[in-house]
Amino acid sequence: MGPLPQAPAGDPFPNDQAMWPDPTSRTGMRVNASTVAPTSIEETARKKFDQLEGFGTYAPITVGFAKRKDNPAQPAVDLANLMKRHQGDDYELANDTIYVVNLDTGVPAILDLGEGSFQYVVREKHKYWRNDTRRLEQNLMWDTADETIDPTTGKRRPTALVGGVPSYKPEWDTDFDGVLDLPNLKNPDGCPTQVDVELGKVSERDRDRCVTDNLLTFYERETDTLIMRPLVPLMEKTQYAVVITDRMLDCGKDPSKCAAGDPVRSPFDFVYHPAQEEAMARLKAHLSNKELSSYYGDIGGTGFEHVAFAWTFTTQPVQEDLRLIRDGLYGKGPLARIGKEFPANTQLARAAGKVDLEALADGTEEPAGWETQGKCKDTVKNFHIVKFDVVKETLHELAKQGFGFDGPTLETLIASFDSISHIAIGEFDSPFFITGGPKGKDPNASFDMDFRTGKGQLFRDKVQYLIVVPKNTTKHHQPFPVAYYGHGYTSSSLEVLGFAGHLATQGIASVGMNATFHGLEMGETELQLARNLFKTACEGPFASALLTGRARDLDGDGTADSGGDYWTSYLFHTRDVVRQSAVDLLQMFRVFKGFDGERLAVHTKDPVSGRLMQDYNGNGEPDDLAGDFDGDGTPDIGGPNSEFYAWGQSLGGILAPFVAALDPNVVASAPTAGAGGLLDVGARTFQGGAFEGIYLRNFGPLVVGIPAKEFYDANKQKETKCGEAQVSLRFVLIDVNDDREVEFGCVDKTAYTKAGAP
Repeated sequence: MGPLPQAPAGDPFPNDQAMWPDPTSRTGMRVNASTVAPTSIEETARKKFDQLEGFGTYAPITVGFAKRKDNPAQPAVDLANLMKRHQGDDYELANDTIYVVNLDTGVPAILDLGEGSFQYVVREKHKYWRNDTRRLEQNLMWDTADETIDPTTGKRRPTALVGGVPSYKPEWDTDFDGVLDLPNLKNPDGCPTQVDVELGKVSERDRDRCVTDNLLTFYERETDTLIMRPLVPLMEKTQYAVVITDRMLDCGKDPSKCAAGDPVRSPFDFVYHPAQEEAMARLKAHLSNKELSSYYGDIGGTGFEHVAFAWTFTTQPVQEDLRLIRDGLYGKGPLARIGKEFPANTQLARAAGKVDLEALADGTEEPAGWETQGKCKDTVKNFHIVKFDVVKETLHELAKQGFGFDGPTLETLIASFDSISHIAIGEFDSPFFITGGPKGKDPNASFDMDFRTGKGQLFRDKVQYLIVVPKNTTKHHQPFPVAYYGHGYTSSSLEVLGFAGHLATQGIASVGMNATFHGLEMGETELQLARNLFKTACEGPFASALLTGRARDLDGDGTADSGGDYWTSYLFHTRDVVRQSAVDLLQMFRVFKGFDGERLAVHTKDPVSGRLMQDYNGNGEPDDLAGDFDGDGTPDIGGPNSEFYAWGQSLGGILAPFVAALDPNVVASAPTAGAGGLLDVGARTFQGGAFEGIYLRNFGPLVVGIPAKEFYDANKQKETKCGEAQVSLRFVLIDVNDDREVEFGCVDKTAYTKAGAP
């Protein structure tokens, strides 16, 4: 039910009426969603919705209105009135038509109703695969194509009926939804149409500008639904009331224009559903409080006198989950056990040697006397670290031949390494909360943890990091503060080397960590190049450590797919791979804070050579300080009072704020090109891999017909078995986080009618 000019319409959402009481929930309630769905991916998502303890803190808030019967093309409410009160006033609240009120404080949230704070225009509108009937449109949320236009003449609504509703013509319904769509613009006739572009009456760019400037993002005309967005995330575990005031007007009685409207009204006998009586008493007290009246303008302090309709919803725990995990790592709260089960220890990988780790594990032995040969005389002294001066030329060649760096860019990168003393690759054990464990491949896998009691599924993962330690100078010296650099989607910890040299000049160590399900992904040629280059430098095992990651082979081709199922349309999986990466960061910083100059490293015996591992000072005794990677008697980095920093780009720009907000030792953060609101990211991303993993998995598999002549004209006839005059029938399919086309048939063009139906 909703606030309606005439009759019931779309249910207001989110809504406490869509929840049920549950004493095991931290909010006392859980979402009660229907699990009936047409696809397995949606059915699984709905089952997991039922586990939620409330609604999102940053999600849209919507309410539908009854469509006018005398002119369904006209909106149910006065949009000009809404825009006047909610746009262009720097989010001033006093004259708003609608409020979202925190029932604990009585303070309304700041809402965006088309002010422009949310970006819905896509950057690459032609990217949505073959035969896209909306190839000229710029957003995925609202239809801006006009299907009431005669595609041959460009004439608007040539078959309009009384009331402005066009008669249905199936050949004009190009999105096959049974409705002839009108553009969801401030004025549906205010911009050139897609037919105008196709007929050459206007340029595509000019139409794009007009549609972008006039896109109606706070109201969907087809369903008469108002869409509000909190500008700042709402408080978690909090009950809110959505209050529609009598400032919200319908469009009046004249079906030909929107003017002289009356206030909208409740579908009930009173202004709220009787099941929400208790919460409404709290709301009424706030709206009657004159001390809060400045928020509500001239209706402040008047109670329900000016309320047309109201409903409540409760937000879910959001930050609390990660706060409880953080506390658990430090031995507190319901998850205190993970602090003991996952101690703050780390192991550096072996770096020195002529033989890589894979060959050593297979029984290959180092050549006799290797420790005294060539570069090995220097590297064997630092068994676990790589001195940068020793491998500078190796890295130069790897950057040039393996990653395509060249010219001034390459030389600037190599020059930045002059302030670096050494690098090392380490790993630590981290609590892994995603069901199935770190090797699992279920795309629906997510956290299964009762954060109230601490009971649930918990696994163990080994997380790799690459640490870059600056040279000691008179100004900067060990132990150095540490800056986490977050790599991009499908990348790896190696990416930190692109920036670590510049921070090293400032006396700041850098660390890169493989995000959940990520690792260095290289072709076979590049892999062999890396192995050979490091073997030549007597750092063969270091190459193996560098190539060790957390990625899994998701398609059975023998190659790990870094981040292959990180950004997908499996909502809960995507949410939790991000959260798991945040958990790993918290554990890594906890490890570094343990380098207090007193704790000893955890020593083990190399199963192949019998050598004492983590013997940083090379004396053969287990007396090395934790974090003293170069064995000089002082931890290289960190410590309980050390300052930490967090930054990154793309995926790293998303992850860096997590650890910055959760770990008090992080004193500064610089997230670059990150984003908040994962669904908003999905709505506009053009990032390769994420784009396919989100959209094609939702849209596909697509069935398309392509004139085979297109392949012949492009000299790609090997990609089809159809004759030049035939139509190639194809599936467009998702392949992990990429797309593939599979031809499954050939038909003659004469088998199709003009309308496109066989």
